[in-house]
Amino acid sequence: MKLKTVLITGAHGQDGIILSKIFLKKKYKVFGIVRKKSKKLIPRVKYIVNNLSSRKKVDKILIKTNPSIIIHLAAINNSYYLRKKENFKNNYLLNLICSKNLIDSAVKINNLKKFIFAGSSLMFKHQKNIKVNENSSFKSKDYYSKYKIEIYRYLEKISKKNNFNSTTVLLFNHDSIYRNEKFLIPRLIKSFIKKDKNFIEKVFSLNISGDFSNAEDICHGIYKLSVSKEKIPKIILSSGKRLFINDIIDFLIQKFSFKINKNLKMSKNNYKHIGSNKLARKLINYNNKGNFLNVIKKILKKNKN
Repeated sequence: MKLKTVLITGAHGQDGIILSKIFLKKKYKVFGIVRKKSKKLIPRVKYIVNNLSSRKKVDKILIKTNPSIIIHLAAINNSYYLRKKENFKNNYLLNLICSKNLIDSAVKINNLKKFIFAGSSLMFKHQKNIKVNENSSFKSKDYYSKYKIEIYRYLEKISKKNNFNSTTVLLFNHDSIYRNEKFLIPRLIKSFIKKDKNFIEKVFSLNISGDFSNAEDICHGIYKLSVSKEKIPKIILSSGKRLFINDIIDFLIQKFSFKINKNLKMSKNNYKHIGSNKLARKLINYNNKGNFLNVIKKILKKNKN
């Protein structure tokens, strides 16, 4: 029996790793597009080094792999504090070129059943203390969200014109042991290990809250979406709950028997969006199992080993 094939861009990232393992368990042939070679390889995943900037090379990859599912995760994602700087316009333009190359090539693949583009909660217009859903407005705040919105609209246009089954999956914060260390949760845990009191107090004073999930739950949702016969232009995968980062800090303070100064000037209204996962639960039986502290415990265990 011929194996079904999935092509995953950004295969070395957190979601790429988890999804590769899920699809292998489901007996798929998995191709992973990566920017550069790495020693962290998953057995049975066939890696292809390519940055998607050449349309001709992308055409050749898709003809050779002939995927039934494409999951496009890859993007240059600068840290939050750098996204607004003008020199990151180049990364925005490169993200656009690479994504359009992949989409334009994918349209020509007869075997393709589903194209999934990884969107972001950053695409939503900022509105204080509301739970956003698929009908909520988009508004770019930086080059990264601008790129995501433009590709969503490009996909929408291409899909209508070519009867192309694509979905933009709107992802909120999600972490696992595979999360890149430049992101908040891994950095926070590292700061406790290194006893970096200044960084911990800085994060505490920011008073951050938002929608945080276990990346395993999110990726199982993406898998369910990829095999669904439903035509869904966009869908939110989230916890649907607000989590306060200072509660995580309090947990880590107890875990490490560490003291910080909590008598700090606290930021007000540093509340990020919460995503409604009602549509995902209805259409793909999405299940967010919940306790984010379990993710923290797994990352702690990994750092001890």
